[in-house]
Amino acid sequence: MFIAGSYYGTITSSNTSWMLGKVQDGFTLTETRSAEDILTDDLGDSKVDGVYRGGNCFLSFIASEVHAEGIIRLKTPSATQQASTTTLMTDDAAVNTLTATPGYTIPAANSALTAAGLATFGAVQRPGELETSHGYILTLTALWSTTGAYTVAKTWTFPMVNMANGHTVEQALANRHRKIPIRLQCLPTVQTVNSVAGYYWYVLSNS
Repeated sequence: MFIAGSYYGTITSSNTSWMLGKVQDGFTLTETRSAEDILTDDLGDSKVDGVYRGGNCFLSFIASEVHAEGIIRLKTPSATQQASTTTLMTDDAAVNTLTATPGYTIPAANSALTAAGLATFGAVQRPGELETSHGYILTLTALWSTTGAYTVAKTWTFPMVNMANGHTVEQALANRHRKIPIRLQCLPTVQTVNSVAGYYWYVLSNS
């Protein structure tokens, strides 16, 4: 089956959603895995098996026509409240529900850049906070109902995303189109799919 088609992104926290705006070339999903190699003396350096040691999931995009409030919230996660309905993975594989206290004040969508709004753009996240206490639910929805993307998976839901560690956000302050590269890390959460609970980075749905 050939699959094609665009998606638009929405982030949600505390039952409030914000659009991310238009992106340059879609969303890029990257998944990595880690395993400990098992070697035996009779085959030297030939790997004969491995022990799975987990993995990581990332989602990247280039914001082209920016919805300022949505992008700012991703860049400054202390400014949000965590949706209290998200079930998180903890060190002992138990589950926990977090409710955070909002921090910085975010200007309303398309509002003028007041002094408070300008201060929010460059705000520094408070050190020592858990990423899961200020994460977002990211939903990608197929843009056109006639595309293969819509037929195979109308929505991709990432229940817990944050800015990826080490990612550099660059903006060209010049007389040209300003584009913002974003790289998110998708954290595992407890989800029930087909009546079976498990840990997921994302969930696909046709509904």
